[in-house]
Formats: sequence, structure tokens, C-alpha cells
Amino acid sequence: MGVPRALAVLSGIIVAASLTATAAEPPVITAAEAGGHVGKRVKVCGEIAAVGRASAKREGGRQVFLHFDKEPPNSPFAAVVIGRDLENYLNLDRALHRKACATGYVKQREGSTYAIIDAMNQLTFTDDVPH
Repeated sequence: MGVPRALAVLSGIIVAASLTATAAEPPVITAAEAGGHVGKRVKVCGEIAAVGRASAKREGGRQVFLHFDKEPPNSPFAAVVIGRDLENYLNLDRALHRKACATGYVKQREGSTYAIIDAMNQLTFTDDVPH
């Protein structure tokens, strides 16, 4: 295989990979729209209106609930952050009133709409407040 052909093949692979990465981006929705996307992978964006904590026997031993747009019980969506290490890394003590996006599969249980956040890249802050 000559150099020009090898470069053409490599270019094709790079283009295909970038198209695949773009296609894999989930749709961006508001917290109010999350209930209509149960079972789907989406990126929910809004303002964190309340932060709650709970201990859990499973799921990393600790859960932090980031309620989007409204305080509970009226919160349309919550990002449930699992595990103490992730909580500390994301500096969730400073999350209140910040704009954020949570990426994950939307679930519903007992009237609550939520997504589990168990990796650092699933939660991003979109305002310019330092962590």
C-alpha cells in the first residue's frame, strides 16, 4: 500500500470516527421535558434549585440529589450523584443555583424523574463560577 493510499484510508477512518462521535451525542432537553424521555439517554440542562443527601447501603454508600429548576417536591428532574469520591470531585457543596447539564438515561420512580450520575463526564456546569 503506497503512502497516498494509506493517507486516504486513514483520513476515511478519522472522518467515520468523528461522524460516529457526533451521532452519539444525546439530545439536549430541559428539566421540564425529562418526564417525556423515560428510558432514553439525554442531556438535561437547567439550574440546580436544591441539593439533598442520603446514605445508601448500595451504590457507593452516598447519594446526592441535584434538583433541577424547582425545589422538591415540585422538581421536574433530579440528577442522582452516586459515591463520595464523585461528590468530592465535582465539589457539589457549591452546586446550588448553578447552571448544569446531566447526561444519562432518564428513569421514573414513585413520581420522581431522575438520572443516575456515576461518572465524572456525566455532569457539567455551564456557568463560569469556579468549582
